[in-house]
Amino acid sequence: MKQFLLRKDATTGFAYVNFDPALVCLLRETKYYLLLGLDVPESATKIFEMGETYRQYTGNLDLIVNIYNSILETVLDVERPLIQTRLEAIDKTLKRGQEKLNWRSQKITDFITESMDSVKELKRQLTEMKANVSKTQGTLKTWADAPLMDRKPNKTYSVEEFMQITNTLQTTRKKAIEKGGEELHKDILASNAVLGVSRNKAQWLAYVDYVNSIVVEGLVAVAVRSAQYLRDQIDKVKVEENELMPLLEVSMKLSGKSAVFEPALGRAGGKGISDMVMTWIEGFLNISLLVYRIDTAEEDGDYLVDLQEHPSVRLVTAQIYKHLQISIADSEEFRKEYLKYQYLWAQDMKEVFKKFLAGEDPPENHSWDKFEENQTEPTLEAFEKQIVKYKRLEEQVKEMPSSKTIGWLRVDAKQLKAHILKSLP
Repeated sequence: MKQFLLRKDATTGFAYVNFDPALVCLLRETKYYLLLGLDVPESATKIFEMGETYRQYTGNLDLIVNIYNSILETVLDVERPLIQTRLEAIDKTLKRGQEKLNWRSQKITDFITESMDSVKELKRQLTEMKANVSKTQGTLKTWADAPLMDRKPNKTYSVEEFMQITNTLQTTRKKAIEKGGEELHKDILASNAVLGVSRNKAQWLAYVDYVNSIVVEGLVAVAVRSAQYLRDQIDKVKVEENELMPLLEVSMKLSGKSAVFEPALGRAGGKGISDMVMTWIEGFLNISLLVYRIDTAEEDGDYLVDLQEHPSVRLVTAQIYKHLQISIADSEEFRKEYLKYQYLWAQDMKEVFKKFLAGEDPPENHSWDKFEENQTEPTLEAFEKQIVKYKRLEEQVKEMPSSKTIGWLRVDAKQLKAHILKSLP
């Protein structure tokens, strides 16, 4: 009974109730002796008469040390400086139970009340701080749950249609992010109010940096989630593995005497496929402009630079660019198949035929025998050769694909093919 109420582990700092197990055994045995009508020593009887009081003491002290130990176990390094003063006050209170109060002391009830109030209050503050951070993390997670881009896997879109769908989706999602950004500020302010510390205090500024890093990583997760979705849509290996339809359809048409893609696959004053892909990536990153920084005195500014310079963002952006260049190169190879017949639309075939009839030198990519002396028109054999040649060309062009799936793009060449066939004499 002369032992102190509490003891502390020198290594962990955890507190424990210091009630001798032998006393627990004594109380239990005394109870059974009395029930059996057996004689019990007076000293044991006096201890037994205090049994209910000891049970209340140990029950409350167990709760106190459990709360105290949970604080020590869960407090983060960045949180500890904010509660250090309160923690030291609790340690000072508990020290009385470790060095002064034993189980026969008169002020145990007062000690329990004071200790219970202080540990419960600190636990409440720490719990609310952590809850606010969890709420912030939950808000950020909801933004990253779905990408800022979506499609039907069994549908191929026109460029205009998909741009409209994507813009509509992003407009809706960005409104939610903007509103959620306000909640992030409320969360950090709520923690400040719980602690009642100055917002200029070094410990608080360090804690704000910690929460700010969570916000940055959350925004990065949103951008990367969307960018990875885009990457997987344009990666031809992923497209094949996931059995996706081509995402977009582009045309290969004549423009003057050139065969071009419409829209252009590269940069084209904001209207090319590459421009569009870069616009999507910028849209993912620009969510950072919707959330005001929490680590500035005025709570303004944005997180754009944080996202742009983040390694995960840079990596997935590079991957997207790589797959984009692969699809452009593959599409160019398809265009080259048609460029073999460029002379058929680039040259005036009527003029070519006139040269043939006049026996003049054939233009590039054409061949026939020049007239012999005194010859005024092609021979029947020469006509036959030209007919056979153009029939063969017609068959070759007809066998050319009118459209071709190239990874995430479907290239429509029907107009170009029809123009070639129409150009044949």
